[in-house]
Amino acid sequence: MVGSTLAINERWFADVAVVKTFLKTKAKFSTGQTQDIKLDPLAVSVSIGYNFTL
Repeated sequence: MVGSTLAINERWFADVAVVKTFLKTKAKFSTGQTQDIKLDPLAVSVSIGYNFTL
């Protein structure tokens, strides 16, 4: 995971995050067959926020 938050001024901020996940599992089917499965999703988040309290 990599991310950063940038203060634009006293109340506003911007946030960016990138998350890469590696998953490996084995699927078992009702027919008796199995299959190895690899998942590697990438999630990207960009947001702008406002701080109500100081």
